[in-house]
Amino acid sequence: MSFIGDYLTSPEALGLKRLPARAKFSRKRGATALDLDGEWKFQGFYAPDQVPDEVLRSGFDDGKWGTMRVPSSWMLVPGFDAPQYTNVTMPFAGRPPSIPEHDPTGVYRRTFTVEAPAEVSTLVFDGVEGCFAVWVNGQFAGSSKEGRSAVEFDVTKFIRAGENTLAVAVAKFSEATYLEDQDHWYMPGITRHVELVGERSARIFDLFARTTLADDCKTGVLDFEAFVASEAEDAGALELSGRLLRDGNAVAEFSPVFENVQGMYGNKADCARRWALAHLEVPEAARWTSETPELYTLEVTLTSGGEVVSEVSTRIGFRRYEIRNGLFRVNGVPVRIDGVNRHDHHERFGKHVPCDDLERELRLMKAFNVNAVRTSHYPNAPEFYDLCDEL
Repeated sequence: MSFIGDYLTSPEALGLKRLPARAKFSRKRGATALDLDGEWKFQGFYAPDQVPDEVLRSGFDDGKWGTMRVPSSWMLVPGFDAPQYTNVTMPFAGRPPSIPEHDPTGVYRRTFTVEAPAEVSTLVFDGVEGCFAVWVNGQFAGSSKEGRSAVEFDVTKFIRAGENTLAVAVAKFSEATYLEDQDHWYMPGITRHVELVGERSARIFDLFARTTLADDCKTGVLDFEAFVASEAEDAGALELSGRLLRDGNAVAEFSPVFENVQGMYGNKADCARRWALAHLEVPEAARWTSETPELYTLEVTLTSGGEVVSEVSTRIGFRRYEIRNGLFRVNGVPVRIDGVNRHDHHERFGKHVPCDDLERELRLMKAFNVNAVRTSHYPNAPEFYDLCDEL
């Protein structure tokens, strides 16, 4: 790969062309999501500099390549690379930021069809173990070294109507390996969900829902914050509203106060143009506990001239946690933490754990009175947190 240069050993470059990190939420209206999980074409190489540029182009013939399930670790390919376990010892010799000459690199390819390109197209990777770079229709779309968090790229100008080609190159080692080295198995690859999201140019870009209980431990308190993206210079016609539902029934509604901004928290490079804030109190709120995980649905709607252009939702719960008089308390009640450490690990898929298996793990924990999980040592997949909320 000719672009790679010193990138793999440059700690200053965590990623290229990445969008700002944001919360995970469900898109209900004004958006489409194309699931890109499944069988991809796959070929392994000795190191990144051994990857020919032509394999990243849209016209390359990958008919003789093998296939790889996405998401999973590439250890499913016999003879290419082997699972490697280390604890406090690095998996290779050298000093930061150097990396070994033998740096196993996997190239993934697939095609997908788009009937009509959206106003904004975003390619979302929920997690890729290793340093990875992305090409859409032969055009470099971006790269990242962050292996356990969602990474997004704006691919609007690359997506076309009809068939599109996606190529992803993943290098096992980079200088980021020194930071992500942990007591676990090295099993690189595209290990979490991949999707292409299509949206309107005016859209809900990010939101925060911070909840607690008031001092009476009965009144639910919600502090809401959202950022709205708009490509238009005049975003005055946009209006934002929210409502809180329980069991499908609305229990509260609110209209956030808007302010004009140039990017989130002053970051002029991103697309946020409006900032919304709201404070809401819910009397006699259903309280969340591990024994009774009561959840509400927060729906947020963006309209322009009365037309819904974006609607998203997320689940929230009201609980209060604090340390008082030397005791950890949830909703005012002392709680003893009985916790376990957990790694992503699956006997068939490596660092990808399917949702059904995650649920079985958590139900087994609850059966043995485990009420806390240390996600050693990285953010887990979004579905893991959803299951923790509801089980």
